[in-house]
Amino acid sequence: MRRAWLGAAAGLWLAATPALGDEVLELLDDARELYLEGELNEAISELEFAIQAIRAQAGGLYAATFPEPPTGWTAGPVETVAGIPGLGGQAMSRSYEGPDGAFVEAELLIDNPMIQMFGAMLQNPALMAMQPDAERVRVHRTNAMLQWPGDGSGELMMLLGGRMLLKLEGQGLGDKDDLVGFLEAWDVATLRQLAGL
Repeated sequence: MRRAWLGAAAGLWLAATPALGDEVLELLDDARELYLEGELNEAISELEFAIQAIRAQAGGLYAATFPEPPTGWTAGPVETVAGIPGLGGQAMSRSYEGPDGAFVEAELLIDNPMIQMFGAMLQNPALMAMQPDAERVRVHRTNAMLQWPGDGSGELMMLLGGRMLLKLEGQGLGDKDDLVGFLEAWDVATLRQLAGL
């Protein structure tokens, strides 16, 4: 089943970016030729360039899943967040501004060390119940934790397959459903496909 998902994700990547796919294939071909010629350092360099190109395209596909702004709202570009050196993983975020100063920050962590810390809490009902003003909500057929003190600000987190964390923080909102609506609009189906979940 996992192999089928990975195949589908690879097909989505190649279909979305044939030009970049060709670039990656050229880099891999160059690396193979250099390896066969015994130019090992040069082969490694070409492989590293190929990996960078693949990561950049994967980041673009993940970024495309972020929610579109609701009516009356505006959104900034998806930005890559600097990770912790040596620990790997990806992180990206997008800011949304709404009427009367309303604001939402959406963040996506992928294979990031922070996921383990939040994951333990999100998967344990007892730990979740200990968080201030926390309640469980069900979105995309997945459990999420909403913290809503009732002052128009809140935080919503959802874990996908132990590999991805979707996090939303809002201020100046009229209702907690405003925050939940952003999570409902996130293209989680594509996220699952890209990650092979």
